[in-house]
Amino acid sequence: MKKHSLLLFAICLIISFFAVNTGITLFTQDFSFDFTPDKRYTLNQATKNWLKNNQSKLFARLYVSPELNNEYTAQIMHVLERYKQNSHNLFSVSLIETPAFSPTSTEAEKFGIIPLGNKETPQYLGLVLIDENGQSKTISYLNPDKIAYLEHDISRNLSSLNDYKKPKIGILSPALPVIKGNSGFDYGSDWTFIKNLRQYYDINQISNGIAQIPLSYKAVIVINPRQIENNTTYALEQYLLRGGNLIIFYDPFSEAFYAQNGKIDNRPSGLENFLQNLGIEYDYTLRNPEIIIKENQLTQNIKKLHLTSAGSFNVYNDNLSFIELLSSIQGSIAGILEGTFYSSYKQPPFNTFDTKKNPFVSISIAPGKVILLSDSDLLHDALWLRTDNHSGYINNNFDLIERLVDFAAANNTLLSIIPQQTFITCNTLNNKFKLYAQEKYAPQIKKIKTEKQAIEEQIQQIREDINNGKTVLSLKKASQIETLQKELLAFDKNLRQKEDQIKQYTQKIQMLFIIANIIVFPGITILILYIIIRILRIRNQKFLEKACNEQ
Repeated sequence: MKKHSLLLFAICLIISFFAVNTGITLFTQDFSFDFTPDKRYTLNQATKNWLKNNQSKLFARLYVSPELNNEYTAQIMHVLERYKQNSHNLFSVSLIETPAFSPTSTEAEKFGIIPLGNKETPQYLGLVLIDENGQSKTISYLNPDKIAYLEHDISRNLSSLNDYKKPKIGILSPALPVIKGNSGFDYGSDWTFIKNLRQYYDINQISNGIAQIPLSYKAVIVINPRQIENNTTYALEQYLLRGGNLIIFYDPFSEAFYAQNGKIDNRPSGLENFLQNLGIEYDYTLRNPEIIIKENQLTQNIKKLHLTSAGSFNVYNDNLSFIELLSSIQGSIAGILEGTFYSSYKQPPFNTFDTKKNPFVSISIAPGKVILLSDSDLLHDALWLRTDNHSGYINNNFDLIERLVDFAAANNTLLSIIPQQTFITCNTLNNKFKLYAQEKYAPQIKKIKTEKQAIEEQIQQIREDINNGKTVLSLKKASQIETLQKELLAFDKNLRQKEDQIKQYTQKIQMLFIIANIIVFPGITILILYIIIRILRIRNQKFLEKACNEQ
């Protein structure tokens, strides 16, 4: 019996040892199980596959100002650690404290990280991704309102490292100057969607009048076509028949053109015969559509799109496959046409073209596709470049544009990770300890920030008075500003001290929890074991007494 008791005692101690260590790992480390349908707590499978196949070392450097090292920074680090865990130790993560006017802030700006706030107290929150060859990609500002886009942005930037060659995209936009021209006399600028696409694509402007579009373009985007010349229509059609991919933003009324020119552009598109030959019946009636978003990989997690007005179309060509993406009561707003296309020309519309090098094609010789949208203004900044402090971007216009371009360009090298609209990180017990510590010091931090804001407003008021001529920049005023700036630095120092106190208090709670876990759990186990052994002994003793009495 004694041997059995000792064996049972040893087993319980071993179980207790493993239970304590498992408990510490589960409750104090950033570890969680994800049973949500959309896997919002874990990395997308496409990201995991990319990290699995990656063979080169990658480095993530998160530059953070001390005063911004908060819960959001912890969430970013949580996501980066997920990348590290799935990378076979090829992904390194560094959190770099970046005080204003320090060597690290200079380094951050060299990488392209944008300083936030005013010039006196700049703040930094940006990410640099570097491969083993020294090539880098920078996310200049990690906007808290765009946390749902965090994995999307990191993965796309990672996949464009390692000698990534940008696919070529052509832009044909004769009426709207969406892209800065090659001429030195062009003082325009790229629309924001062009700037964003340039990160991953080599974008070139196609002039109206071109007679041939090379197949080196992975896709051609046609925006608000107006008076497209006959030979360019022919070039678009031949490009499609040779396996090219077209995205056409066909608009009956462009609000962007009207805003820029003060008049309505009623000129014909020049693509009427082209669309008719595809079997597309276009309704030019202008409406404010109630958009119905169809279920498709290209529209996944897209909850809202902003179109102030749009036409609609119907497809009556049974020889083509049509996948509807957006619709309204009047008809389709966006969709994809695939299949065998035929030329609307019997021969080239000009005689000087070199038909030996570029023979006329009357039927598709390679699979191509046409993506048609009945509005071009959804590309305009005014309709999608809007933010909301509570829900992030209020519409998904650019998400749709980006996915359509990826799809049309068949860009499999890019990780087109769908933004997770409800992305959050698990609130582990360790995070709860941090929140408890933050709540303890929250009143003190709030007081410091309030006093700091009052000083900043005072400095701003003095500067405005000087600029408006209400006062003169004298030695006394300069000395006053200098004194106030020193007070600001003191407040920043106090905030950093409070952050350190929060970290120390969090570590103290963690240690107390670990000690309690180590002492209490084995104590309870030993107590239970003692009670079991005691009951067994009493039971055996009674059994022996009964046996003796019977004899």
